Amino acid sequence: MQIENILEEFLNGNIKNFEQLVNELSLYIAKVFYKTGLFSEINELKSEITIFLYQKKESFLKYNQNSRWLIVKTSAINYFKDILKQKKIQLIETEEKDLLEILDNKPKQHTQYEYIEKIEALDKLKTFQKLLSDKENLILLDILGCIKYVYTSKQAEYKAKERLKKKLKDIIINLNLDYETTDLIFDLLCAKSKNAQKIVNKAEGKI
Repeated sequence: MQIENILEEFLNGNIKNFEQLVNELSLYIAKVFYKTGLFSEINELKSEITIFLYQKKESFLKYNQNSRWLIVKTSAINYFKDILKQKKIQLIETEEKDLLEILDNKPKQHTQYEYIEKIEALDKLKTFQKLLSDKENLILLDILGCIKYVYTSKQAEYKAKERLKKKLKDIIINLNLDYETTDLIFDLLCAKSKNAQKIVNKAEGKI
C-alpha cells in the first residue's frame, strides 16, 4: 500500500485510530528505507508525502491540526531509533532529549529562522554522525528536506536550501565525488515531482 493510499484510508474513515495510521506509515517508510536505499525509492517516498500533503492539506487538517507534523516526526524518530537498536547503541539521556526536542518542536512555536536552526541543531548529535553510513546520512538529509519543504515559508526556502546543500556537499566531499555529481544528488533530493524521474536517471547513471 502506497503512502497516498494509506492517507486516503484515514481520510475516508477506514483508519480511525491515529496511532494505527502512524504505524502503517512507519511500516511503509521502513520498508522503503531498508529494502534497497536507492535514490529513486527515497525520492519517490518524499514525493508521495509532499504531493499528498499539498493536495489534501485542507481535508487532512480538519481531522487533526498536527497530523502532517506527527506523521513526519514519528516516522523520523522511529527510523533513528531503529538504526540505534540495530547497532546496539543507546543514547545517553541528554542526547535522546536533544533528538526528541528537535523533532518534537512544532513549527508554529518558532519563527521560520528559528526552525531552520532547529534542523541544523541535529548536527550537534555527534553520536549519529559517527553511527550513520554515508547513505544513511543522505537519507537523513532527505528527511530534513521533506520537513523543510512542508513547513518553511517561501522566504526561508532559499536559506534552508543553501544550508542543506552545504551539509550535503560536506558529505560528498568525504566520498571524493566531483561537484557535478554532488549537484546531481542535491537536485535529486530537492527535486519537484514533475522532473524527479529525469534527475533520478541522470544521478544513477553518473554514480
